[in-house]
Amino acid sequence: MAERKFWLFKSEPTNYSYDDLLSEENQTAEWDGVRNYQARNYMRDDMKVGDGILFYHSSANPTAVVGTATIAREMAGFAVTAS
Repeated sequence: MAERKFWLFKSEPTNYSYDDLLSEENQTAEWDGVRNYQARNYMRDDMKVGDGILFYHSSANPTAVVGTATIAREMAGFAVTAS
């Protein structure tokens, strides 16, 4: 069995907050708009269904991990689900 990994997902709460994820249908959303190539490569090559996510609010006061989620689909239709 593959080892479960954990990833840090960063979002500005004014653009997309953890509460926004919780309000999505099935508490699931596609994660797009990633501009950093290394982050995109991790999403494409290394993140697997079932891996854990720490949902981090940047540009907030205070900055903090505000919730957890789980990888629901791999890169072709990448989605996260609140957990």
